[in-house]
Amino acid sequence: MNKYFVVSYKLYSVKNGERKLEEETTEEEPFVLISGFGTTIPGFEKNIENLSTGDTFDSTIPAEGAYGRYVPEHVVKLPRPEDESQFDLRIGAIIPRQNEDGNRFLARIIGFEGDQVKLDLNHPLAGCDLNFQGSVKECREATNEEI
Repeated sequence: MNKYFVVSYKLYSVKNGERKLEEETTEEEPFVLISGFGTTIPGFEKNIENLSTGDTFDSTIPAEGAYGRYVPEHVVKLPRPEDESQFDLRIGAIIPRQNEDGNRFLARIIGFEGDQVKLDLNHPLAGCDLNFQGSVKECREATNEEI
């Protein structure tokens, strides 16, 4: 059975014992999820799957069950593009990339070395445990139209 969830939450990253607020939904823009489609971190869905409307949650997902561990080998250097007008080339900027198989992904610029751009291909929350605190605003069976 696929469930339709409307939840509000605060998401904290936890790394080396330090918590940082990363994301917060609002009453006007809660998070909507239909279970069973893999559209969110599996640990998040697993932690709310048995909750009902009005229930609260405070759960922590280890890094391995979230965005994985931080992989130093996922930091690469590529030549600066010839036409830089297509990109926002500043430290911290997120740029779209595509691999040889046509898969698209995002990379974050973390530095420059001569004519090279240093990119971090890790997810920004890789290596962090994720703590979700929130409440279920609505939980019911999803309709065929929603699915």
